[in-house]
Amino acid sequence: MRNGSFSSKDNSLLKTQFDILFTNSSWLIPGQLLLSSTITFWLYGQVASFALFTWYGLTFIPPLYRAYLSKNYQQVSIRPINYWKNRYLIGSFTYALVWGSLVFFELPLINFYFILFILSGYIVVTVSASSVYLPAVTYFVLPVGALISFRCLMLELSSPEQGWSFTLLIVVFSITVILLSARALNRSIVAGLKVRFENIELIESLKEQKAAVEAAKETAEKANQDKSRFLAAASHDLRQPLHAMSLFLDAIRHCDEKEERLALYRKLDKSVESLGELFNALLDISKIDAQVIDIQPTTFYITDTIKKVVNEFELEANKKNIVISYRASTLKVCSDPLWFERIIRNLVSNAVRYTDSGKILVTCKSRGDKCVVQIWDTGQGIAKDQQETIFQEFTQLHNSQRDRSNGLGLGLAIVQRLCHLLDHQIELKSVMNKGSVFSLTLPLSTEQVMKDTSSNMAYEVNSLKNKTVLVIDDEPDVRMAMKAMLAKWGCHVFVADSLAAVFTMLDEQDTLPTLIISDYRLDQEQTGLETLIAINQRYSIEFPAILVTGETETNTIRKINESGYKVLHKPVKPAKLRLTMNSLLNQTS
Repeated sequence: MRNGSFSSKDNSLLKTQFDILFTNSSWLIPGQLLLSSTITFWLYGQVASFALFTWYGLTFIPPLYRAYLSKNYQQVSIRPINYWKNRYLIGSFTYALVWGSLVFFELPLINFYFILFILSGYIVVTVSASSVYLPAVTYFVLPVGALISFRCLMLELSSPEQGWSFTLLIVVFSITVILLSARALNRSIVAGLKVRFENIELIESLKEQKAAVEAAKETAEKANQDKSRFLAAASHDLRQPLHAMSLFLDAIRHCDEKEERLALYRKLDKSVESLGELFNALLDISKIDAQVIDIQPTTFYITDTIKKVVNEFELEANKKNIVISYRASTLKVCSDPLWFERIIRNLVSNAVRYTDSGKILVTCKSRGDKCVVQIWDTGQGIAKDQQETIFQEFTQLHNSQRDRSNGLGLGLAIVQRLCHLLDHQIELKSVMNKGSVFSLTLPLSTEQVMKDTSSNMAYEVNSLKNKTVLVIDDEPDVRMAMKAMLAKWGCHVFVADSLAAVFTMLDEQDTLPTLIISDYRLDQEQTGLETLIAINQRYSIEFPAILVTGETETNTIRKINESGYKVLHKPVKPAKLRLTMNSLLNQTS
């Protein structure tokens, strides 16, 4: 709007009314000056010259003032609309006093009534031009009517025989009718303006809704495309190690030489490890998207984490003749140490993978109340138009052949998700064939660093010996493998494929299990979580339990994590299972 922004509907309506008033003023002003000049010429010789020309001079003041207001109103201004309203009404009131004073000239009777006729016409014009805003009418009509009425009253008192009281009644009646008509006209105009505003608001609302629908549609289409691309890439990357495993198993079956078999076993183990890495990465993405990962912000020295990660990759970097280093710092930050380390590890791993020569440097510096960690490399660089896509799943710009030795293409996708979850900023600057720098911004901390007092519990080799373990799984091969492995650990093992089988078995036993390991997805649409709850209710015992799952669906992962049970995600390494079993049994002992 020309006069600044108006926050309410009332101000918008008032603004529109004064737009119309000032527009109408542009053609009224010349007419008023012409009329006052004509009247002055007509009255010349009938009225004292001083009084007449004084009045004529005064008639110029309101139009010139109105012209001044109109010009300033049309220009850009930050003044509120009430500023213009007050000054416009002052102008209307001044107009009324100047023109109403005409009736006080001593004139013949016929000329006096002619003046009343002129003022009546002036009032009608004012009503037609100003009825869009009722106070603009009343500030002119009422003073003019009051002056005429007062003059009639004076004439009635001085010359009662001439019947001025009748003229007074006619004037009062006329002014009343004019004001009532102006009010009715004003209501009609305001109602029309309000409908106009409602229509404009409706149109704007429809435009906003349309824009929202189109944005939602674009988001849904992009999500669908991303999902299709994700599934296609995941399907390809899952098939590769499975295909290799199938070939290795067939080769082992037809191999007679021990050394050759061992070599094939090592390759098979590599494929199994590769498959496990892919599943774990996919699971991490699902858990992050579901926001079910455990985040525990704390204060720690950032150099401790950077040093640990750099040392991990030092050997790999040295094999490529790359110098990897870091700059020590005493800065303390607030973040989740575990997930922050995961971010730094993924970024450094990415730098090592795509740097063929030169160096990698990890730095950290303070910037206000923030800490900025930067991972510099002299690698291949990333083109400007590809810098957004590298954070998508399975995106590897320099690995079009999908060589699994060059990674999974999920590291930066996990980095971006973790940064969003931890409320850290991640930025990338890169120049082709010169290198890249990833910048991670997180909050500094002034809190004291808490020393890690938790002891790494060294469990005895036979800590599971003679423990009774119940395994629930609907896959026969899994039950057989779990029973064999747990038996080697010294456990007494019972296996079951369903809740009914569990009840049948336990009702026949003298002892109940020390620990339960259950798959999450069982036959007949049962879940391991439902099964554990039913077992606890039947025997009135809260059994220590581990849920094993391969689920990646967001809501399911959230539900499992909220259950309170220990959760392991497939594929589960035996060492991880044993560590979890020992930890759980030590907590409940």
